[in-house]
Amino acid sequence: MAGGLVLDAEDGAAVLRGEIRRILGLQTPEELLRGLTGKELQEMLSEAHVTAKAAQANAVSSPFQPPPRPLGEIEVTPKGLANLGNTCYLGSILQCLAQTQTFTAELADHEARLGRIGHELNSILAQLRDMGHDQPSVAAILGELAGRYSWYQGKSQQDAHELLRTLLGALADELEAPEDQQSLQQVVQRSFRGQICEAILCWSCRRISLRCEEFLETGLHLDLSLDIAAGDEDPGPLGLHGWIMKPLEDHDDEEDLVAADEREAAEPESVADEFDHSVLEVQLERVPGRRIALGLDWAETQQHGCKVLRRILHGSMVDTWNKRQSEEQRLSPGLLLLSVNGKEDQDDMMQVLKDDQRLLLRFASAEAVAARKSAADAQGFRVELARDSKASWGLQLERSGLEDGLIIVAQVIPDSILDAWNLRCQSTGRHKAVVHAGDRVLKVNDSENADEMSKSLTDLSKRKIVLHLERGEAKKAGVLPADISPDQAEDPDATFLIELQPQPIIRSAGGGWGFQLETGAGAAEVRNVLDGSPLAMWNITCRSRGEEHLCVEAGDVLLDDAAVDAPDAMASQTFKLRRSRERQASIRAMQTTMVAAAKPKPTPELEEKRKRMLEAAGQCEAALPAALAKVFAAAPQPAATSLADCLRSLSSIEALEEDFSPIYNCVHCSTETSCRRFASKRAWLKPPLPPVVPVQLKRFHGQQGSYYKSKTKIKTSSVLDLSSVMLTEPEQQELQHFMTPDSKLPASAGIPHESAKYELYAVCAHLGGSMERGHYVAFVNTGPSLEEEAWFLLDDARAIACQRQDALLVEAYIAFYRRPSAARSVG
Repeated sequence: MAGGLVLDAEDGAAVLRGEIRRILGLQTPEELLRGLTGKELQEMLSEAHVTAKAAQANAVSSPFQPPPRPLGEIEVTPKGLANLGNTCYLGSILQCLAQTQTFTAELADHEARLGRIGHELNSILAQLRDMGHDQPSVAAILGELAGRYSWYQGKSQQDAHELLRTLLGALADELEAPEDQQSLQQVVQRSFRGQICEAILCWSCRRISLRCEEFLETGLHLDLSLDIAAGDEDPGPLGLHGWIMKPLEDHDDEEDLVAADEREAAEPESVADEFDHSVLEVQLERVPGRRIALGLDWAETQQHGCKVLRRILHGSMVDTWNKRQSEEQRLSPGLLLLSVNGKEDQDDMMQVLKDDQRLLLRFASAEAVAARKSAADAQGFRVELARDSKASWGLQLERSGLEDGLIIVAQVIPDSILDAWNLRCQSTGRHKAVVHAGDRVLKVNDSENADEMSKSLTDLSKRKIVLHLERGEAKKAGVLPADISPDQAEDPDATFLIELQPQPIIRSAGGGWGFQLETGAGAAEVRNVLDGSPLAMWNITCRSRGEEHLCVEAGDVLLDDAAVDAPDAMASQTFKLRRSRERQASIRAMQTTMVAAAKPKPTPELEEKRKRMLEAAGQCEAALPAALAKVFAAAPQPAATSLADCLRSLSSIEALEEDFSPIYNCVHCSTETSCRRFASKRAWLKPPLPPVVPVQLKRFHGQQGSYYKSKTKIKTSSVLDLSSVMLTEPEQQELQHFMTPDSKLPASAGIPHESAKYELYAVCAHLGGSMERGHYVAFVNTGPSLEEEAWFLLDDARAIACQRQDALLVEAYIAFYRRPSAARSVG
């Protein structure tokens, strides 16, 4: 059947081999043969066979039938890639690379030099671009990746951008002959290589050091800040933040600062605060192609339910990290492991340590863990709940507490499981175990992580939970106003609005807006959402922004169902819905707020450093030559709302300091003294520009033991103009008069002028609110240009015709741009 996955004997064997390699992580045929005995291999073969059959069944049972396209357009449907178990990160990147025509053409021309990963990459990209009916599978290339990089073994979700780096880097890294390595490096470089030029201005000698660094497969890294501090709209001189220009606090004199410090020192810290201060955080990242051991050796016995660090292996990643830290920040034997990437379950932590590429580990001493446990036991009480159905536990939580990372009981829902617990406790005289409004949940199933507790409270599959609560002040029950219904009183955010944009391609096929409703008892309940419909695209856009609470799901009630049957129009339509009770509880529990980075804690010493730094900045700015003053002039930096804004921030001026202390080691000044200096940095793109520019937006941030996704909305544009951030030849000539002798800047004279305008042709989007969970999809333009475009949403094995606007509305994780001439010359 067209579009389905049909495995003949040869293809089935290839899938099984790929699955075996991914599970075992073997790298050579000899190692594979040595493993072909025993019960363990039989179990692995069985698992691989089940995976392959499941992929076949899923693809055959739901073949893709694209909606009709408008007359005059050529119907060319791309092929999907079946998900073999959290492989969406791989499928989405492969779909984007398949449309990178300059790269795929060169890769095919070098087929004879390719290694095992390169061969499988070239093969699957060729299959994706071929218009035949055979369905490609990611099993073979995933098996080769797992054989070389251990973190791709198993079925854990991986980061799509890290995979892109790994794939392009492995093309040369897996080869042995130097000439083959160089040849494949050039294949990647001719499509992706660009240069970033950085100029660092020393405030003391007022000389600049210029360096050029290449960016290849990673594209341009654009950090998305969560918030812009008040006053940063008017920055200070030489790249200083606006808030630095003001005193740290509005005190009349330094005596007030000293008095404030003394008062704070006199106030005893809570056990929780002391524990937080004692936690050591370790951030590590495995580098693709480098097999360095993590280096953590655990004791056989545990303490307080935590693994105990026995030793750190010499030369390991952790050993290298330790050597870079101050003595009080180093890991030492005897520390207890609290969490890894937010996971606190022992099995989950060990799996994450094995599979994940980025790691955030939290440790504490046994004494600190014991003190926290004793304090919690002294002031809390225990509640054990059980159920034999998917009924709610009966905890309604305070919204304001959730925003502060606290889980506080707002109400015990009548006739619930928790309400029954309260009645039993009251009837038996156990009044101290009764849960009241205002009580705070400290632990859920021995987990103190807010995210883990929230998930446990909303997980309908759990049949038993153990709560540890801290007594709070009970809230008085108020009388509801007459015009407020019980549903509204239970959750003021029960209803929400959505605005759908019409899609002629879908609506002409009779799909409408995408609601499949089940009417009854005066309500229109959502039963399903049609694939490729405006409603489905709305859901994808919301999930890419981390706004899952605005998605429409089965069980929600459409409050104005008459609008669904309204006559077709090219105007947008607004719908009002009410969430199901299960979704209301889930959303309340899952809401978290990222905390903005704190400014330095004010002290008299720090305030004095700030004044000295401002004085140095003023002296440098006053003595700068006109040419340098123009280059490093302060300019307002409004909040980034589009990709163009983010690119402008690439060339913004940044002061190099840490807590108002200098950190730059100036080569020119070091001939006189080895002291560090204050400095400012600015960057440009240097010609020639590459044919393809993948722009990655760093959306994940480590905080409080876990990774969070920034919800900053960045508008993706169809056309990207890089001319505003390029270093021109006249600018380079002006800077040469002030360069230090060590500056190295390749000449750009004689380089043919290339257009700095690029067009969007693919988007890799992450749907979900955090790194630990979510799903990757791809939007691709299979046409030769934006003038002759044909956009598709590729969601695992499904290929759904869509519009360019759908790709622009989604929050991109990686946006792929190409120079229009490059696409036409290859196509």
